[in-house]
Amino acid sequence: MVDRVFLEDRLLHLKGRRKAVVESLVDYGKSMPNPHSIYKVTEMLPSIEAAIKKIETDRENYGICEGCGCEIPDARLLIFPEANLCKKCQDIKEKQLNVQ
Repeated sequence: MVDRVFLEDRLLHLKGRRKAVVESLVDYGKSMPNPHSIYKVTEMLPSIEAAIKKIETDRENYGICEGCGCEIPDARLLIFPEANLCKKCQDIKEKQLNVQ
């Protein structure tokens, strides 16, 4: 399970990511160079907000996969701190989306 120092670091990182995403939306608005980029950036905000809320209000469940209930490895959370699925469950979800 992740410790308090790790959680505080992830919280600061997520708040920084949120700020960068919001600033990029303000800077580029609808004229972002790649139309896919604005979609991707706006899609990031809800997962970042959810991760921040989980750390602030439900710390014991931050880093727990919402698919299988296993711990998400710290290495994954370092790279993708808003992850709510482990790699295995994320791969399954992506396969299901590609099939539809």
